[in-house]
Amino acid sequence: RNPQRTYHLIRADEERYVTFESQKKTLRQALEKQQKKDRWSKYLADQKTHFGFSVDAQVLGVLLQRGRLAEGGVPILEAGDHARILLRYSEGSIDLNAYMALVEEAEPSRRPHAIDSTAVVEFAQDEALRKILLPLLAQQRGLDREEAVIQFVRDKRGEAMVKLLRRMEVEERFVTEEQRRTLYRDLTGEFTLPMRTFFAGALVDSKTTSRAIAQRVRAGEDMAEIMREYPAFQRRVRQFDVFNFTLADTATAQGAMATMIQAVRGVPIGGIKGPIPIQLSGDMKGYLVLKVLAMRPEKTLSFSTPKVQSRIWRQLRYAHRHAIEEDFDSYLDELRHKYRTEIVVDEQVLSNLDK
Repeated sequence: RNPQRTYHLIRADEERYVTFESQKKTLRQALEKQQKKDRWSKYLADQKTHFGFSVDAQVLGVLLQRGRLAEGGVPILEAGDHARILLRYSEGSIDLNAYMALVEEAEPSRRPHAIDSTAVVEFAQDEALRKILLPLLAQQRGLDREEAVIQFVRDKRGEAMVKLLRRMEVEERFVTEEQRRTLYRDLTGEFTLPMRTFFAGALVDSKTTSRAIAQRVRAGEDMAEIMREYPAFQRRVRQFDVFNFTLADTATAQGAMATMIQAVRGVPIGGIKGPIPIQLSGDMKGYLVLKVLAMRPEKTLSFSTPKVQSRIWRQLRYAHRHAIEEDFDSYLDELRHKYRTEIVVDEQVLSNLDK
């Protein structure tokens, strides 16, 4: 399967041995690439030690608690959480508000599992190093004054200004406020988040152990804390995790997820089910205790939400793309005419380019 989500059929016709000499260059390049990667990893690890990262365990606990109701790896903080300091280092600190910004900026695939303490801490340290401390180190060494860096920043600044100018002078004449609001009303279904149910699960390989865990949870103990006493299931699967589903998921879920959804459907918030026998991948079988944590009601994103605006602008720009390009070309012609006496072409440089 390729990145375009289509498939290739491959047939091997023959097998040939290759000589070491023919592979020497490829092997050397692969080895050098790995060595560079290893040196960079060591450098980053040394910098983490140098800056003396420390984590506030209590604030981390709060973040992990909020992470149980995360969607797309993004926890939902409460009003008093934002100013709490999660990470400290010799040059400053990162509070939960700054941490949330880092999570939201990251691609979904890079976001840490919101209830995994190790993943959360590593993400916070890595992002602080990459976005704050490495640029600071580079600046201290004067790299911000290097001509290549200055030119790169100048180019990026110019690109951003041209993009904004194009939107202000051309696109906004086609993508009007009225059109955006009309499309928003037409796409309300796309911008409506369905009701979502969150539940926690504890997985062990013994029905007797599972029953004991269920009794402790029913008595009021926190499932996550209980499961700290148990190792990973068969050393491969988390013994505790949090899941969520929507009504649409009930029709498409398969395997273990389908079993869990079926077990908790209709169970009220705080309700507990288990032990539940479950078949995992391969020959792994275990027993689950499930607890419904919350139900998030259906919600329609507001017109001003960045995700909504991005979707609307993208669709309307595409719908008017030909007219926008023609209008932008005309705008450029007007600028050329307006500044024709101030633009000087070096004919000698131009002729050298032709050569």
